[in-house]
Amino acid sequence: MHRFLTSLFLVAALVAPRPSSAAGLSGAYIAAFTTGPTAETQYARVSLTTDGTKVSGTWGDRTIAGTLVGTKVELTFSDRTG
Repeated sequence: MHRFLTSLFLVAALVAPRPSSAAGLSGAYIAAFTTGPTAETQYARVSLTTDGTKVSGTWGDRTIAGTLVGTKVELTFSDRTG
């Protein structure tokens, strides 16, 4: 759960500099995160696209689906099994 929340915070931080434009969220990113205070940093490729308020993409081998309304981002991560 901690990894998920850290990942979610990181994605929200990527969005923060550009809250006025949903199209500005689309792109390819490299996410850096840790799973605990003594864990090594891990990296994942993140690809996001927007269509209106709909956000979709991938985070490593996971699928991202969500919405972007104003400055509020809601994302759901799913693995291959759903």
